[in-house]
Amino acid sequence: MGISNSPSDANVSFADTVYAIIHQTIEQLGEEIGVHTDLHSFVDVELLTHFYVVALAGILESWLLGEIDRTPEQLIQFADIMLNDQVNGAAARNNSQ
Repeated sequence: MGISNSPSDANVSFADTVYAIIHQTIEQLGEEIGVHTDLHSFVDVELLTHFYVVALAGILESWLLGEIDRTPEQLIQFADIMLNDQVNGAAARNNSQ
């Protein structure tokens, strides 16, 4: 699942695009904290990606329904903090074992 802007990829769903973005973000966070090569050994990246895609879909739905009084920028910042904390916490757990 890659991200592309070409017209031939019009059949790529929004969910696939979001999945690819979240997956890539998790991989990048692993690189930033220096565990990219070991990331898959202590985090189920596919399950973590799926978890955040579903969670963000729920947040988006709640925002659209007016249940969340935050700006899109605040929601993105929140998601960024959550993903960072998740990957850093997994790395710390792995280092303590």
